[in-house]
Parts: sequence; C-alpha cells; structure tokens
Amino acid sequence: MTSQRGRRRRRGTIEHIAVTAAIALSGLTGCTSADISEHISQSPAWHKRAKSDTGCLNYREGTISYVSENKMSLFDARTGVRKWISDDLGKDSGCPLYTPTGVYYGLGTNTVAALNPVTGKNLWKKRYDDFLDYATLRPYASNGDIHFLVNNSIITIDPKTRKESWRHTEQEDMWIVNMATAGDMVIATTANGKVRGISAADGKVAWTYTTPTHARINQVPTVAGDTVYVGSYDAHIYALSTTNGKLKWKTKLEAGTDWNPVTTHDTLLIVDNYNFNGIDIRNGHRKWTVDYHDPADAISNGQHLIYCNEKEKRFYGINPDNGERIWQLNIKEKLMHWSLGKNMLYITTRTQLNAYKLP
Repeated sequence: MTSQRGRRRRRGTIEHIAVTAAIALSGLTGCTSADISEHISQSPAWHKRAKSDTGCLNYREGTISYVSENKMSLFDARTGVRKWISDDLGKDSGCPLYTPTGVYYGLGTNTVAALNPVTGKNLWKKRYDDFLDYATLRPYASNGDIHFLVNNSIITIDPKTRKESWRHTEQEDMWIVNMATAGDMVIATTANGKVRGISAADGKVAWTYTTPTHARINQVPTVAGDTVYVGSYDAHIYALSTTNGKLKWKTKLEAGTDWNPVTTHDTLLIVDNYNFNGIDIRNGHRKWTVDYHDPADAISNGQHLIYCNEKEKRFYGINPDNGERIWQLNIKEKLMHWSLGKNMLYITTRTQLNAYKLP
C-alpha cells in the first residue's frame, strides 16, 4: 500500500480549499451528481470493537496491525480473526512493521524492538544511547534487513544476528526527511532537495539526484517498478530511475506539494495546493486535473485509487483514467485511521475497526 497526507492552503489539522461539486472549465474534470454510494457496500465485511486511542492501523502481507493502549493486535486481514495480542509495547511506541521474520517498531527516543510474528512475544530490544531523537518512524524492510530512520541516520539491522549492519548519516544541512525501499536500494530524501539511492547491502551511496531549486521533498518517496517518484516544494513531480538516479521526466504542477505521490495502473496521483493531478507514469504528461473538497489522504494499492474526506467522513474511489469519483463510502463516526489491503479498506473510528470490501 501507498499513501499520502498533505497540507493545503490554510494551516491546521486539515487545510481547506474552496471547491465546486463539478468543474466545467476546460481541462478540468469534476465529479458527477449521481448517487455513487450504492456502488460499494456500506456494511463492513467484518468488524471489531476499537478504542478511541488507536495509535496505528497497517495492512501488510495479509495481516492487519492494530495498536491501542500500547498493545498491538495482529488480525487476519481477510477474516478479521485475531492471531495474537502483544504485551505492553511501552510509551511512545511507533507504528509496527509486520514481516515473516519479526514485527519491528521504534520505541521512545532511542530504542528499536522486535516481536515474534507468530506469538507476538518480545524478541529483542536495542537501545542507542548516542541518539536523542525519536525512533518511532515506521521501519522499512529490504532484502531481509530492517531499516530505521533515527535522528538523521538510517540504521540497518540484520534480524538474524540482531546486530547493526550499517549506518548512513547525512550532513546537518542535508537532513534526511523520509525514506523508502526499492529492491536492493534504500531511497532517502533530504530537506535541501536531494534524493539518494543507498545500497541496502552495505549502506554506500550509489547515486544522488538534486532538484534544480534544492526545494524540500517532505513526504515519503513512492517506488513503482524501477522508478521512484517524489513531489517537491518547487511545484514539480520527479520520476527517477531506482538503478542510477537518472531523471526520466519531471512535470510542473500548479503549486508546491506536501503530498507523496501514489500510483495505480499507468496513472500517478499527486496533490498540489490546489488540485488532484493524474499523471501518465510513462511520460509525465498530465492526463487530468480535478479540484476535490477537503481531502485528508489518498491511498493506492496499485489497483484501487482512493481518497478520504475526513471532514465529511467519506471515502471515494477514483477512476485513474479521468479522475472522476466512481463510488462513495459513508462512515457515521469520526475517522481515526485507515489502511488499504488488496481488496479491502480498513477503517478505525472511536468505537469500531471495520473492513469494507472494495468493488
């Protein structure tokens, strides 16, 4: 799953933009007035009781990781059967990453930890006294190793030996903002507009691409196939080769973006301060532009493209070919967290964890 959150023109929990229900201007696509709520079942395929302090909800490899009251529950994503519930993870635990070798998470200011993926029991914890910043960003996996972004360093741990394999630290002016993995490469983005390809095997920098303006790249880079996509404050979306960092294409947006791109089929969705933009991933050409009301998040699993309007408590399916909304899911309670699986959308409210089958 890939996801993105962004901030719009006005600062706050969600920033708002003025919209119309449909846009008739040339080159802009609008939403239809037809009732599209009937195009998806409004009843969940399964549901569980949830609590208002939900700290994390994440789909991965057929499982749902759910964190509440400092404990993690692992559910079967298809049936909702709970496999296990962990002991107390500790205060300020980060969002866990499930893998067949372990469930990994950051804890507090300088600790990374692992749970047994079968039983949920503690496997190990490792403290780094030379780090003072939070280790609670979500870990990433590649080639059997686990990578944590901690205090401007990427720390890589071998799950078998539980030892640090390598560490990559940037200079202060290049501060690592986010990261992703792409096969045998770790992709890091910096505050001054750099994208680095780092070997997952030894931590050596394989390539670097620098945006012309050195503008900040704030969100998680998106990897699809042999391409990494990043949106920048300089109002461009960049497509780079994961192998050598060569620029494949770049596309000008109407304004800077604080959203990470998501991809489905041959379309890339990127949100700038004004519009949703559908970009052809093959050449960077803009396929459509649409202005939707108060989006809080957009997610994709490569097949479905979905955005959330948190204020209206609704999720919408988007046609990647033209940007039109094709279904609408209405949620009665305040939204807390959501995650996208293969054919299911998982949502927590203050009282429920619900799984909805996608059309």
